[in-house]
Amino acid sequence: MENQPEDSSHVMARVLDSLAVGVFTVDDDWNIRFFNTEAERLTGVCREEALGRKCYQVFHTRD
Repeated sequence: MENQPEDSSHVMARVLDSLAVGVFTVDDDWNIRFFNTEAERLTGVCREEALGRKCYQVFHTRD
């Protein structure tokens, strides 16, 4: 089978996931769209639980 190039979003996700700092991204409505391994470790929230939720639901803030 021939190797196909990864699309840039997958490459960026792999790079961000390898960082030793917590990184997450949100959309215009403050829904979490990316949550790296270090963010999981720092917050105690698994990626699957964080993705798609509002920031305040994960980080327990009022705004």
